[in-house]
Amino acid sequence: MNGFARDHGHTDAAIGCVWASISIGCLAMLRKDNISSGKAGTFDLHHCILRGDMIFIPQTQALWLRCRFGKTNQFRERAHIVPLQYTGGKLCPVLAYNAHLVDFPSDSELQPAFIVVNVRRCHIHS
Repeated sequence: MNGFARDHGHTDAAIGCVWASISIGCLAMLRKDNISSGKAGTFDLHHCILRGDMIFIPQTQALWLRCRFGKTNQFRERAHIVPLQYTGGKLCPVLAYNAHLVDFPSDSELQPAFIVVNVRRCHIHS
């Protein structure tokens, strides 16, 4: 996958973001709407997993995912907690998410858990 993505201009950081979201989404049995927006600029604070919903517990090396909404919890009456355990392997969701945080750090717990910041550089030709 990385060869294909790189061949089409995607950065390693963007690939890492996609990998983290897919691995966590799969292991937590989430719907795609739980981990992503439909299009750029459609971020909804109430229907997206936020950075504050992902809590790392160093003592157990587990990542706790808080789902505040879902198809069966549309009115947010409760939160569903999903523990994701550190395995250290290539498919480890904790390693994938921590690598994503290194690539795209944030001070705000209200940002989406999975985000790629696209910085475009302007080149002025004289």
